[in-house]
Amino acid sequence: MPEWIRAWHNRPELKAAAVGRLRAVQASGDFRKGGHAESEGRLHGGLHISLNAQRVAEEKSVSLSVVLAEDSGVDWLDESERRWGIPRVLGALLHQCLEQVPAQEARPFAVAALEAMPVGAYLRPVVAQWILELLGDESNGVRRHTADGSPQRGAVDQVIELYRRKLAGTHPAPSEWTAAARAAGDLAQTSTPDDPAACAVAAVNAAADAHSQDFVAVSVRVRAMRGAARFADKDAFDSYQATFIETEALNYAALYAAEAVRAAADVNFHTVLDPIRQAAERARAAEDAGRSVDPGDAAALARVRDAADAGVTEGVDYYRWRADRLVQAIAMSDTPEPKPTSRFHAEPHEKSRLTHREAFWRRRGWRPDMPEEQRQAIEREWDDTSIRLAEFHGF
Repeated sequence: MPEWIRAWHNRPELKAAAVGRLRAVQASGDFRKGGHAESEGRLHGGLHISLNAQRVAEEKSVSLSVVLAEDSGVDWLDESERRWGIPRVLGALLHQCLEQVPAQEARPFAVAALEAMPVGAYLRPVVAQWILELLGDESNGVRRHTADGSPQRGAVDQVIELYRRKLAGTHPAPSEWTAAARAAGDLAQTSTPDDPAACAVAAVNAAADAHSQDFVAVSVRVRAMRGAARFADKDAFDSYQATFIETEALNYAALYAAEAVRAAADVNFHTVLDPIRQAAERARAAEDAGRSVDPGDAAALARVRDAADAGVTEGVDYYRWRADRLVQAIAMSDTPEPKPTSRFHAEPHEKSRLTHREAFWRRRGWRPDMPEEQRQAIEREWDDTSIRLAEFHGF
């Protein structure tokens, strides 16, 4: 797995081919948000399936139905990264946005996302920027679902600050991500399910765990290891495994952020419904029976229906907002080669490398019992990439 993937592998002809392919699928009417093949082999697929299925089938000399089967072993995110230079993490978030925007908007969103990707752009920072907006945007971020001064607000703000530092280039130490994930996870376990603040905490827990990876489910680790098994080189194995886990964690962060919107809409709905439930139910029963409806009951039922419609509209607007923000972030991504010290892709996740990393840190004066500020300063300065460069030059 290359550390720094550039969009379209820095080849304009790849972008033209991908956009052309997706437009052709769109024009044929075969585009769907999910993905399958009809019996005659006509492709119905979402973004990654539409881009890759036909080529995978041709390479394997099999039918589309074979490569689209659940047990085919094809990882569509990997295919988009390998063929088109769309990083796995970004590809997963694009897919989630595509699945959740209204069906009639899925086609233009998919095309807009591809057209927005500058050839040669370094797309990894786009993910962190988008996650930061999901967490901290004043109008749509999960932070708005937590109360001022609450433990939940503190947990959310802690992770937001880590993402701000990450984007600013002052990289948080691994221990900071772990502490933030643990704090949010502890709150999530003691929170009431379906509470908006609980969903917000779950979102930041997953967002922090993407860069800590200490609390990832065993099932995710197993899948990551199976995917990485094809790499004989240890660095490639570790890099793929870390990226796979990061992808899963950030996908969950985005799902929990959307769940916070749904939970808030549900709270608002019940705020309207609960005081007038009986009147609304009487009105609905009268309507179903074809009887005349009491004016007061009719007014109550109208208020309930308006509240339900408002909740649906809020959810749809949220999905549109985050899809639009992702496309905008992609369009504004930088094209220069990233600096060697960037850790957007090469976060030191792997447990197998802790011993080597700590040995280097000790040569720079690091001790586990030294003041935390000094210890974290050394950890931030000497990430895995910096250590490899230093050792290459004989330090």
